[in-house]
Amino acid sequence: MKALVTTVTVHLTLTVLAYISLVVQVAAFLINASIILVYIRRPGLLKPFNVHFFILLIEDVFCGILLGSLQLQKHLLPGAIDFTTRAACSYSKYTQWTAASWMLLQHVVICLDRWLALLRPNWYRTKTIKFGVLAAVFAVTFQMTLYLPLFLTDYYIVKPAGMDCRITWALPNYQVFVRVVTMYIPQLIIFLSYPLFLFTLWFRHGRVQRPRIGPVGQSGEASTGRPTGQASVSRYSVSTIAATKSKKQASNQLRMVLWFVCLQIVCWLPVTVTTALLISALEYRSPLAVDVFQITEFLPVILLLADPVVFLVFLKDVRREVTAQLGLAIRAVQSVASHVATG
Repeated sequence: MKALVTTVTVHLTLTVLAYISLVVQVAAFLINASIILVYIRRPGLLKPFNVHFFILLIEDVFCGILLGSLQLQKHLLPGAIDFTTRAACSYSKYTQWTAASWMLLQHVVICLDRWLALLRPNWYRTKTIKFGVLAAVFAVTFQMTLYLPLFLTDYYIVKPAGMDCRITWALPNYQVFVRVVTMYIPQLIIFLSYPLFLFTLWFRHGRVQRPRIGPVGQSGEASTGRPTGQASVSRYSVSTIAATKSKKQASNQLRMVLWFVCLQIVCWLPVTVTTALLISALEYRSPLAVDVFQITEFLPVILLLADPVVFLVFLKDVRREVTAQLGLAIRAVQSVASHVATG
């Protein structure tokens, strides 16, 4: 009886989480799509720094469509897809192995970009948008190069008729290698980067000071009493303000990266831990462990919505354009509605 109650409770919990996930994914898709549309209309807003986050939002959209749809189908429409066919199983396995990994590797690209900004600031100032695009392409190509041999080998393995083939059976040792390189090592880089970035932000915050510019009298002397020309004071003022502004901008960028990295850790660490436990105890896995894993699978969905929200919070120009875009859409809907009502 107790086992039956537990099963019903878990099923109800997963169903409720699935409906919440559906709402989150729709909201995330709309916000991500609006941001992408802004950059299509205003490509000048794309900068060497924010191009990494823009690419991440594009990957969020694809991940929501590919992986999110599988998750919803699993809990809301369990019989809608026949997972004994090769086509359905191939789609399921390819999506689960790649979509989430793309997002994770892009977070690593963002972390490495910050490390370049901290360790090679002079070179970083010359970095172009092309560099960010090539970094993302390299990350995806790297993942595909490792995974495709596993995918193709597993595809051609003969499996018993009627068996649910969503589990990858081919090359178990190579599976571990691919999972470690494309999932666990990237997460380790992210986990180690976060406290170091946090310390750097704290250290910089203590060093950033407001420019101390003395008032200039009619005689052209600064408040220090030393004679100086108005032009030299102006140059000093402009350079000091520019330096302070540059430090604040770098701190703001680092703060934005910290938010993205923190959300990545919070949403993916439970999934990583439960997955590792299930894999390590494949023959002795308990129903409770499987239930916990299925619940933690919903956490990464939060990223699909949290990423664009953080993006808009820190990038005022993009937020202004999205707001204006939303206003135009609302007025267009009102105009159509009034025309229909009067027509």
